[in-house]
Amino acid sequence: MIEQTLTIAELADLNRLEKIIDENKPAWVRIGNALSIIRDRRLYRRAYSSFEDYLQNKWGWTRQWAHQQIEAASVAESLPKKVSSMLDSVRSATELSKVEPERRVEVLKEASSSGVATARSISVASKIVKSESKDAVMVDATGFPIPEPLLIYWNRADEVQEILTQLSHIKGTLEKAMEEKDLMYWELGTGPVAHLSRAWQEIHAAKPYAVCLQCQGHPEIQPEGKCRLCGGRGLISKHRWETVPEEMRTLRIKVVRGLQK
Repeated sequence: MIEQTLTIAELADLNRLEKIIDENKPAWVRIGNALSIIRDRRLYRRAYSSFEDYLQNKWGWTRQWAHQQIEAASVAESLPKKVSSMLDSVRSATELSKVEPERRVEVLKEASSSGVATARSISVASKIVKSESKDAVMVDATGFPIPEPLLIYWNRADEVQEILTQLSHIKGTLEKAMEEKDLMYWELGTGPVAHLSRAWQEIHAAKPYAVCLQCQGHPEIQPEGKCRLCGGRGLISKHRWETVPEEMRTLRIKVVRGLQK
């Protein structure tokens, strides 16, 4: 263990947060929130060199376990208070995290229709809600209807997001190692972090954001069935959306507003 001086305010916060963990271990939301603050503000540095060391030596917890608590608390906190109270455990919050954010309230209400929502009831409810929404018109991030043939790509957005999340985790791990001067990684330098950042940006282009502004989601009507803007996918990324001429985006927004009336 190492020791670093904390300010009076930081020490007070550390004592307060550790008291929450020690006295309210069943209160998983409060524990997750407390751990999140200790990690993000590096309050553990008073006596420990890393968050992992703090977890292991102070509480006997693994980083994976703590991360699960933090993520579960984050999911609960993102919900309206009356709805979040329906969650019964970290497992139920973890299961809910697999649901699209815009559908979580609906799924949770469905899962708790016969009582408190459990991980199992949330899993079942998510399938019910997804099935019931199949007949609904899907829209892109701008509110424009997505032609049915394009849903095969739109529904794979999570596939791309999973890759992005993994890259972010690796990048964060390396940045933390650099910050803490971990000798295990001393030969790496800043190259890998820079490469990971670039990879994240480039792979993010695979995540669909809007129906193509040129072919309007019907690349088959373009010459040779190939749209130069979307490459025949019918969907474009957020980056491409932001780089097309402003008048094209303005026209799309007007169309969406007309559809919403």
